[in-house]
Amino acid sequence: MSKQLKLWERFKSKPKDFHYERELKPLLVGFGFKENQSGKTSGSGVNFLRKKDLICTVDLKIKFHKPHDSEKVIKRYIIDLIINIIYEHQLEKTLER
Repeated sequence: MSKQLKLWERFKSKPKDFHYERELKPLLVGFGFKENQSGKTSGSGVNFLRKKDLICTVDLKIKFHKPHDSEKVIKRYIIDLIINIIYEHQLEKTLER
């Protein structure tokens, strides 16, 4: 089982200790997203963008605030949002290849 698939399986279980830098960023990059912080005024806001391709026929954007605590743990609503986007656009199929 690949590292990406293991991260996805852990993410789907909606853990309370999913780390932003170590786990979420690599997971989203594995799904084809690129991190985009829009300038100095973006503050803690972060965007992950994915261009359309053969698998997903629309451009995707995931926007949320980075966690501020020392642990950098992702909040539950962000996990739910990302899971819905991944399933809605069938991106989980990209990990099974």
